[in-house]
Amino acid sequence: MNLSKSKVLIVGSGGREHALAWSISQSNLVETVYVAPGNVGCTWASHSFDGREFCECKRIPIPQLDFEKLLIFSKSNKISFVMVGDALPLSLGIVDFFTKNGINIFGPTAAASQIESSKLYAKKVMYKANIPTASSKIFNNYDDAFQYGKLIDKTIVVKSDIISGGKGVFICNTDEEYINAIQIIFKENRYNAVTPLAIVEEYLVGVEFSFFAFVNKNKIIPFCAAHDYKKAFSGNIGLNTAGVGAIAPFKLDNDEIKYIEYNIIKPLLIQLEYEGISYNGLIYAGLIKTVTGIKVLEFNCRFGDPETQAMLPLLNSDLFVALSENLSHSNTVRIDWADKKCSAIVVSTSSYPNPSIKGIPISLKSRPKNGTVLFHSNTEILNGALVTSSGRIFTVSSISDDFETSSKMSLKYIKENIVFDGMYCRNDIGIIYSSPIPQNFNKK
Repeated sequence: MNLSKSKVLIVGSGGREHALAWSISQSNLVETVYVAPGNVGCTWASHSFDGREFCECKRIPIPQLDFEKLLIFSKSNKISFVMVGDALPLSLGIVDFFTKNGINIFGPTAAASQIESSKLYAKKVMYKANIPTASSKIFNNYDDAFQYGKLIDKTIVVKSDIISGGKGVFICNTDEEYINAIQIIFKENRYNAVTPLAIVEEYLVGVEFSFFAFVNKNKIIPFCAAHDYKKAFSGNIGLNTAGVGAIAPFKLDNDEIKYIEYNIIKPLLIQLEYEGISYNGLIYAGLIKTVTGIKVLEFNCRFGDPETQAMLPLLNSDLFVALSENLSHSNTVRIDWADKKCSAIVVSTSSYPNPSIKGIPISLKSRPKNGTVLFHSNTEILNGALVTSSGRIFTVSSISDDFETSSKMSLKYIKENIVFDGMYCRNDIGIIYSSPIPQNFNKK
């Protein structure tokens, strides 16, 4: 692949996509970065950060699922490389479509993306490959799931089978919570499944973390590990969210990294190959350290949000080159990290993850500097003013020698510079939480 002065298209619109644009636009080999549909911040991606140089970044108003228009844009603008942020277009075959039309695109095929798009498929693969994971039962109707609930006397996890924006996981400590979860999946069909399925899993106790690795032709190149925060409120309480903060790197020793490579990711790739699926792209394993070892909570087929906003500020090497080399099946993918810590804090509406009012005016007093960077997630311009467009609004990421200092830096910027009605952020990002000891069900 000729990398000289490339034009890059990033598909997606959130904080992850802004962070990818911000990082890729620093490459000396990139002429222009386009983000479709992007957010307001993507047009700011090229502002300097601690003396680094950036290329031009532009926002393109094409929806991420309009593959035909994205292809027409790519061909007419001589795009040489496409990066996909979100799992949904991957699961619907954007990589297959662009590859068929002769455009370099980073990410797994629709078949390979099933490890995220179907939790049932992922569970079957894990069981076949003997990958350590929670025990589970699968239900395809409400009545059977309800009857099974009568047998449960301890904390249980209920998951929707299909992609649900990070909101389809329910930790149930009571009968009422369990019934609510299966009602959302089956009776409400909140995630618009053609055939709703519920995966009811054993609850695992331990420290959760995200492990990212590049994969090509069964070669595994570890990228980074991060610890993200799913609970809505400080103290690690409240509803599960798609993520309200993250820190990187999450410390793993060499033995743990090798264990993940050879007992989790390698068996996954071998099983997929056995089923006729070649995986190329990024694998994101949601893992948990338990007293009996590291186990898999889930697999994802793309970068995480907000983990990406915590990892990329630490990256010293060229992300665009690493992505391109992996796509070209190179053995020389180079990844270098700063010997620092990063805390990424999500600024959201106070109602998140429940539906949020859109169009709330935002006051941004100044852009960050001195080790802090602001990533937009859901922002728009309405009548010339910056406004909210969903629940997660920004991620503020800061780097320092330790997580306590980097978290304080992010909180300081948020407090002094971001203002909108109903604004909320957690104040404890940087503290490592273990999943709480399970409770007994309140049987009546």
